[in-house]
Amino acid sequence: MIKIIPAILVEDKKEFLEKLRLIPRSVKWAQIDVMDGTLTRKKSFADPKLLQKFSRLNFEIHLMVKHPLRIIPAWTKTKHIIFHIESRDDPARVIDAIHKQNAEAVIAINPKTPMQKISPLLKWIDGVTVMAVTPGAQGRIFQKNALKKITELKKEYPGLPIEIDGGIGPTTIPRAIAAGANRFAAASAVFGQSDPNAALRGIIRLANPSKP
Repeated sequence: MIKIIPAILVEDKKEFLEKLRLIPRSVKWAQIDVMDGTLTRKKSFADPKLLQKFSRLNFEIHLMVKHPLRIIPAWTKTKHIIFHIESRDDPARVIDAIHKQNAEAVIAINPKTPMQKISPLLKWIDGVTVMAVTPGAQGRIFQKNALKKITELKKEYPGLPIEIDGGIGPTTIPRAIAAGANRFAAASAVFGQSDPNAALRGIIRLANPSKP
């Protein structure tokens, strides 16, 4: 089954809670985007303590930060921790820190970063997040070279979970699935719509047409 994961990228506590409450009970996963103004220019609001209010959800966090080792210890209730190969910390140490927290280590790669940067790490990680946009904001244009990266990953590591993040919508989901992606982080495609709940259900049906 293709997994659609609504992504929470907000600037304050009120919006953080509002968006989490909008996620229907049939959806089991949510992504929390964490930006501290280092890897990206913007900052986001994200409080690990608030996740306790939503125990029905499984969480993954997307650390768009230069020093993930400083932030990982606070997020003990998350199943997946995504960090960027573009960060400054030693990726081997980051992977080890994530695994010691009993979470899956997922490595993210930006559109302009060559695949060779993550190749030595693929046997140690639990998934890859291919960025189809430059991280830092919602609603940016999908970059087609993400599909090439997904195809390469799927060919070399057919069992590796591949998530795509950025520019997700009705026109890009089928192409990414055909390339080999099986997880989608959707932010503006859900929360940028007039009816986020209906938008999310529609994307889930699009990605899984055989499901009711």
